[in-house]
Amino acid sequence: MPNAAGGEAIEAAPTLTRKRLELGGRFPKDTMKSIVLPAPIHYELLMQLLERHTQSALDHHPSQRQQLQDLLATLRKATLQQEYLEAECRRSGLTIEYRWSIHQNESPVGIPSASI
Repeated sequence: MPNAAGGEAIEAAPTLTRKRLELGGRFPKDTMKSIVLPAPIHYELLMQLLERHTQSALDHHPSQRQQLQDLLATLRKATLQQEYLEAECRRSGLTIEYRWSIHQNESPVGIPSASI
């Protein structure tokens, strides 16, 4: 489609935008920051702790036990929601870095999404 100067619009676009258009709307991987997410084991550890230790301590406390069941359901939903987000990021060509701690430096050392 011609622009006001008579040239093609893509020729007037900056290099990064041109690369993005060539990649079907995705930015090249070398120009993007990684998407930082908690390592999946964090959810699993929380659920195991609650199921193995907290649940038995609440046997005679039905109200608190129901709250625990609600919490476990919420954690399962959060796990699934993160999996959906990861899949969507991969489809968009985004790189995922898993964080094991909030105290890691700004350039996280993670597990590449392809190896999970």
